Amino acid sequence: MQAAQCLGCVGGMTWQEKQTRKRDDIAKREAEMNRIAVATLADRYYKERVLTKVKNPQHPLGHTNRLVSVLGKMNVEDVTGKDINAMYQKDLTRVATRPVQMR
Repeated sequence: MQAAQCLGCVGGMTWQEKQTRKRDDIAKREAEMNRIAVATLADRYYKERVLTKVKNPQHPLGHTNRLVSVLGKMNVEDVTGKDINAMYQKDLTRVATRPVQMR
């Protein structure tokens, strides 16, 4: 009697449900393969955008290095406003505690 109720079912799921699940699994795998780390993105940005426009490329490199040191291993989509705010607060603390040099 069960087979008559679920005509077109494969393993308890309809054919459409099975296809939908398969598409979702493929999309998840592709998303995982396409994830990019902040360090990779920062390096790519520096090479493609900064180096082509800056006369002295060492100055912007400092900002990129700081970004990579704090957020480099994180995936881009995992970075939140809290992470960026923590990075800025760390920079502000570093600048505020730097001794003032008298000229």
